[in-house]
Amino acid sequence: LPPGAFYDKVAAKATVQLLQKTPSLTDQHVCNVVWAYAKVEARSEGVLKHMVAVGEDVCRDRKLAAMQSHHVAGIVWSFARAFIPDQESAGPEMLPRPVQTAIALSGALARQELSTWEPRMLAWVMWSVARASLRDESFVLFPQVVHRFAELPRKELGLQDFTMISWAIAAVDMSRDSFPNRSLEIITKNVLDNLRTGGLVSARESFLACIAWACGKADLRGAAGQLVDLIARVASAAASPPMLSPLQHQWPQGERRSGWSQRHLTMVAWSLVVQGRYNS
Repeated sequence: LPPGAFYDKVAAKATVQLLQKTPSLTDQHVCNVVWAYAKVEARSEGVLKHMVAVGEDVCRDRKLAAMQSHHVAGIVWSFARAFIPDQESAGPEMLPRPVQTAIALSGALARQELSTWEPRMLAWVMWSVARASLRDESFVLFPQVVHRFAELPRKELGLQDFTMISWAIAAVDMSRDSFPNRSLEIITKNVLDNLRTGGLVSARESFLACIAWACGKADLRGAAGQLVDLIARVASAAASPPMLSPLQHQWPQGERRSGWSQRHLTMVAWSLVVQGRYNS
């Protein structure tokens, strides 16, 4: 259902329940509502007022700290997506204070629970912190999260996770040298190997394009160059039918990828030029 009156009515009712502390209102309910708004890009005045009310509520009496990780991550992801335009980061001054505080608190919680939270929830929080341009929190949190992912078995690193991580690093202009013990190189190599061993079949074009952009923006080296090359070959194959044959074995028989938009292709091309790989 597209944004409209329905979402405004839900926002008004949900805000009343939140303020009245309705006993039946759970963290899951609160998370579901704000997540739905972010997903459909509902940004009416009533919707955003409800999100601010949620921000005020979760920051009160350490309520955020008592929540489960997927509720924390889901709420702050929704805040970051709702208040900041797609694929941009914004200065903290652009965010309502309760929203900014909630995102900052989620970063602190992620550091405290680094070994217990599901890795994907750490990636969601990392992305939200970057989207809100909370640089001080980023420079403390990001190396720890990347190190946690580097310790995972290779196949447990999801493409969506790496997309969010690499975008976050690029968005806050964080140096690749900020990640000790080759942790960033390790997860980059792992995602490259995952794609080479069958992951391309289900890879979303938007994820691949975002990864290529992030590798270029953050000036990642090593396995990142090979990763950009691989993504560029896939994008070229999708954009130019005569060039499809070298990668044809990557797709199920009879299936051809068609989800590459002009925007995605431009992001990949930009990364090739930035990294000096446009002749590859």
